[in-house]
Amino acid sequence: MRLATAALVSILSVAIGASLLAQADEYVWIEGENPTAKNFDAGAAGWGNKQFLSQEAWLHINVEAAQVEARCPKEGILLGYDFDVPSPGRYEIWNRVGFEFVRSPFDWRVDNGEWKTASPQDLTIDLMEIDFWVEVAWLKLGEADLGPGKHTLQIRLQPTYKEENGRRVPNNILYCSDVICIYKGGFRPNGRHKPDEDWQTEEDRQAAQRVFDVPAQASGQAERIEVPLSGLWQVCRYDENGPEVEDRDGPTRTLPDPDEAFWMAIQVPGNKFQVKPELRFCHRFVYRTRVNVPAATAGRSFFLRLPSICLMASVFVNGQYCGFTKAPYALFDCDVTRAVRPGQVNEIAVVIKDSYYAFSPKKSGKPTRLQFNIPVSLMGTQNWVNQHFDFPIGAPDYASQSGILEPPSLIVAGSVYASDVFIKPSVKRKSLGLEITLRNPADTQRTVQVVNEVVPAGGEKTERRFPPHEVSLGPGEERTVVFEESWPDPKLWWPDEPNLYTLVTTLTLDGQPIDVLRTTFGFREWDWSGRQFKINGVPWQFWADTTYLGGDPDPHKAIEFWRQSGQNMWRFWGRKFGGLSPREALDLMDREGIVVRRSGIFDGQMANYLHQLANGQELFDNWIVQLKAQVR
Repeated sequence: MRLATAALVSILSVAIGASLLAQADEYVWIEGENPTAKNFDAGAAGWGNKQFLSQEAWLHINVEAAQVEARCPKEGILLGYDFDVPSPGRYEIWNRVGFEFVRSPFDWRVDNGEWKTASPQDLTIDLMEIDFWVEVAWLKLGEADLGPGKHTLQIRLQPTYKEENGRRVPNNILYCSDVICIYKGGFRPNGRHKPDEDWQTEEDRQAAQRVFDVPAQASGQAERIEVPLSGLWQVCRYDENGPEVEDRDGPTRTLPDPDEAFWMAIQVPGNKFQVKPELRFCHRFVYRTRVNVPAATAGRSFFLRLPSICLMASVFVNGQYCGFTKAPYALFDCDVTRAVRPGQVNEIAVVIKDSYYAFSPKKSGKPTRLQFNIPVSLMGTQNWVNQHFDFPIGAPDYASQSGILEPPSLIVAGSVYASDVFIKPSVKRKSLGLEITLRNPADTQRTVQVVNEVVPAGGEKTERRFPPHEVSLGPGEERTVVFEESWPDPKLWWPDEPNLYTLVTTLTLDGQPIDVLRTTFGFREWDWSGRQFKINGVPWQFWADTTYLGGDPDPHKAIEFWRQSGQNMWRFWGRKFGGLSPREALDLMDREGIVVRRSGIFDGQMANYLHQLANGQELFDNWIVQLKAQVR
């Protein structure tokens, strides 16, 4: 037991300045494993991730059903905790308990008052995984008006019964308590840490000070600036504590109060389940970092590139909501132009809802929130048949990854820019088709010229030029324009001769180039008739046994081995290959003439695990969203 009255100084968001807020904390901190009175032999225990427990121990009571009537006292198991408060007031009473949803109901009271019951279904907050199917979380028991001086909190566990084969039999008694906190005012749980504790690590402080820099560049230049944002970011919990999560498959449009959040360091990119195990059972959380944007970029556009996230992401810049995606593992470019302030340090925040938000309340029959404690190791596995998803993540490699999974970047583009280029070569028609999506983030109409030139990959000499096209875009408009030009004699892409080109798309405004985008492609056309694949109209036979040379091979050595063994095709499973991201791996295979079958959501495989698409419209709709995002 500990009494504390201290001055807490909280550093508010460094993005808005280093203002200080003084706050006095009055609380009592009681170790659950140290009752001052008890009528049952209950002691301290600790296992698994015991570093997540206060003093690495908690009180553990586990009475098997067959022993309940013999071991449980007639008045129930009683635990008493004596404590002192220094001043009168309204105090919140919190208990950091174990075993989410399966703990036994227990009663509590202060100073011999009326007993009140805490149910196993009462929702907790700040959930953490201690071990397989073992959790710890903070539960608010209630409030009490307390005068200064001595008081006693009592916990009571009584036998409960169920009907079994026509007989009334007891349930087992299961209860764990790590810490009890009696707090004057509003308590904000922060794991095992006391309210006035200096809990941040040196790495946490480094993440709070990290600022990425956009290089200075004259505003008239058309070349894009891409700033990699890999490294230490900050992360905090943004737990939802209602019986059903708010707008489950929609965007999060608010950020936590910076004074209410506990920010810690996290490595980006990285699988949150692995790089931050204390957040394994936190399923809505906020990434945050800062970027210094020079004044010279004024008048240009900005977008945040997230090559791969899971499951959903809402983007904010300087507290302003900018956009949302629910296409996991697919490239997401979010325009943030209106929120960026050139000449200042800008705060970027990304709110992630992870793969646990894919749980379907309709199909499973229980709210998504009540499935937040399923062990990560069981997510998407075939042997856990009670999982029902509304998103196509039904396989372990997809369901057990979370967060910002590939290196993000901030891109500075033209005042109007090409947000997407989709290239459609046709060998049959001897033509090259283009679908170019243009975006005008400004609040005024803009008319730009679109110029497309084709050069050999790695070269400079123009081999094909499209006539300029003039396009007018209204304020904030994004539009796709379609072009097609004949090209009778391109160098075709073949597996044994992988010729590649680069399309250079340039936008000009008032005669001045403002944006340039380069897109690499091969001039090729696939079709099939019966069982025969054809490339560029020629039947082509493929062989592969998906030999990888081990779990994490050198990609170049793997390709060399495939060629020696007659393999000319590769089946790409999962999220990585030889340390390469999916995009890097696909680009390598394109250069090397290796045809790829991308196993996963693209071909419907993930949607088919555990559930058929026909079983739910939500799953089908979300599968289509992701399919389109990956095709683009």
